[in-house]
Amino acid sequence: MKFHPKNGELQANACGSLWNLAVNEENKRIIAQNQGIKLILNSMINHKNNEKVLKYACGALANIASIEENIEQLKNQQLKEILDFIFQNYSNEPSIIKQATRLSTRIN
Repeated sequence: MKFHPKNGELQANACGSLWNLAVNEENKRIIAQNQGIKLILNSMINHKNNEKVLKYACGALANIASIEENIEQLKNQQLKEILDFIFQNYSNEPSIIKQATRLSTRIN
């Protein structure tokens, strides 16, 4: 993610992998402690028009946000703006909206 930020397919696959890994508490902590949240946010910013990136990134962040210690890292203006963008521009994509709603609910 860090070394190929412009490669949308790689970013989507990385976000999907992090989503799959972020199913247990230890992995959620490890991802957050190793700049995973920042990398996922950067991916969302760089690929706002890539539906796979947005869906997988929201899914990963929603899982990561299920533990309290990670929520503060997620409460920032960048993420709020990205979620607003998703809700405005992807209202006809239920799978993206579902994950964005999960994330929004967890951080609010």
